[in-house]
Amino acid sequence: MKKSLGIFCPKNYLYLNEIKSIKYNEVNLKTNNLLYIIHEILLKFQLDDDDVELEEFTFNLYSKILRDKYGSHYKYYIDYLISINFISLKSNYFVGKKSKTYVLNWFNLDDIKRIHIYDNILLKNSYKEYHRKLNAKSPIPLYIRKKLVSDMDSVKINYCESEHYINNLKEIGSITSSKYFKNYQSIINIKEKNIYFIFDDWGRLHTNFTVLKKEIRKRFVTIDDSEIYELDINNSQPFFLSKIIKKQMNNNDPEVKLFVDLVNKGLFYDYFIDKFPKYFIYEEKENKIYSKKLVYKVLFGYNGIKSEQSKIFKKLFPNIFEYIITVKKSNSDYKCWSYKLMRMESDFIFKVVDEIYRQIKNIKLFTVHDSISFPIKYKDKVETIFYSYLKNYDNLFDFN
Repeated sequence: MKKSLGIFCPKNYLYLNEIKSIKYNEVNLKTNNLLYIIHEILLKFQLDDDDVELEEFTFNLYSKILRDKYGSHYKYYIDYLISINFISLKSNYFVGKKSKTYVLNWFNLDDIKRIHIYDNILLKNSYKEYHRKLNAKSPIPLYIRKKLVSDMDSVKINYCESEHYINNLKEIGSITSSKYFKNYQSIINIKEKNIYFIFDDWGRLHTNFTVLKKEIRKRFVTIDDSEIYELDINNSQPFFLSKIIKKQMNNNDPEVKLFVDLVNKGLFYDYFIDKFPKYFIYEEKENKIYSKKLVYKVLFGYNGIKSEQSKIFKKLFPNIFEYIITVKKSNSDYKCWSYKLMRMESDFIFKVVDEIYRQIKNIKLFTVHDSISFPIKYKDKVETIFYSYLKNYDNLFDFN
């Protein structure tokens, strides 16, 4: 059992680490609790997949979880963090509908410091939290969840090389401050074996590895000291959307045929770039990123008919665009496609993972949403399983 907890804290709140308690509204608050809440909020930001800057980040805090961790005075801890301008309340709770939503106030990410706190109660609670998250409700079978979390203990990172790489990206302006922070925090946590994970309601597993840049995973991460290989689904979200479209729309429609053909050939995002060269004016890699963002805004965003991304998508795929909008309206939730496609992606990946575990004894791996990373010596065997499931997707999966 660890003797301390490694946490992150903004420089201007480090004074809390120099005292044991602080009085607020006639209540003595443990500073270790305040520091750990700060760390957990920063961790929420780190593990969040959305590409937002820190000052735009919002999150929920749940009173039951806070009460279990920090006792009946949990409200005072949160109010104190508001009073020192670490967070602000964005919207209040509604009974039976939503918890309170907060915004993380802006501060300089360069001033984030790594410290250790020594608190037996927090250490015990961290182990309880570990088991609570492991056994939380998830579409992923529990035996797979346990194996995935166990496998993460075998993952190492070349700290010096990865830190140098990420710092160089920062110096030349090739990474945003938020992405730098998420990657840097992940690098340190992997190095120190602080493995964080969240199984969400839609079947996704969020970990230290899901926010790491792909280049870092490929170049500086090992499993059992072995170089890793990463397999992913090309055009993942369009791929799963194409499966639905083939079932719900006319397969003889030239538009549907074109959509499916582009996805199968891995040219879906390139098609947008080719057809709208005035919109995609950057280098090839950046154009791919912008094309992907455009498609994601149409699939997962709140679609304004006059928005630029909607106009472009509708110009190329008018019938499919109307189908996407119709489904959103019928569900009264514009995020319905996001939930559906993420669940399809998760079902595929973790059925493949299950088959890999069955066929290849002692293999260890980790997932990053639409990809699987594993020791390179298993490349041929894993590829055979992976591509067999892709090829036979329509027969193996029920995606109504």
